[in-house]
Amino acid sequence: MRISPTSLFDRPMGRPDRRTLVRILVIVAGLIAGVVTIGTISSARSMRDSYGRRIEVAVARTDLAVGQVITERDIERRDLPAGLLAEGLDPNPTSRTVTEPILAGEPIPDRRLSGSTAAGIDALIGPGARAVSIERDPTTPPIGPGDRVDLLAPAVRGGAVRVARRALVVAADDRAITVAVTEAELPAVAGASLDKILSVALIGAG
Repeated sequence: MRISPTSLFDRPMGRPDRRTLVRILVIVAGLIAGVVTIGTISSARSMRDSYGRRIEVAVARTDLAVGQVITERDIERRDLPAGLLAEGLDPNPTSRTVTEPILAGEPIPDRRLSGSTAAGIDALIGPGARAVSIERDPTTPPIGPGDRVDLLAPAVRGGAVRVARRALVVAADDRAITVAVTEAELPAVAGASLDKILSVALIGAG
């Protein structure tokens, strides 16, 4: 048999064939995928540990409006990481009245609920507060229940003086708004309202 001089170099000694090379590549790819998976699991565990344990909280099923009395149909229970939750959540808000709007999917904070199971305006006023009705005029901004307002009256030497700070609007219609003020604020607010010299300043969120 005649041997070509170049045939000796067609398959150098120790060079793997195609099947062996494919097997090696598959094994290497599997090792890389395993390392990536382990790293992902480790990262996920680290993230979970940083957020802490999970706790059951009451979450609004739909948007909850001011004055609404919460029932079991309005909420659902979810297990959420404690590290992502604000403090002061109410674990059982049923039968309480909403005093500030709560959005669907939001854990229900105690500070946005009435301090008792009373319903209606009584629940919104709160202990020690008084409800005062103020007539709307062309300068009154668009206001609804749950908004916070400052009430201003003319000062003796010009300008204006604030007679109520962050008063909660508990009711509103086309003719008047009703706000909850403290007992100390009541005389000045009522007097300015009767004299029709009271201005309403809407406070923005935040």
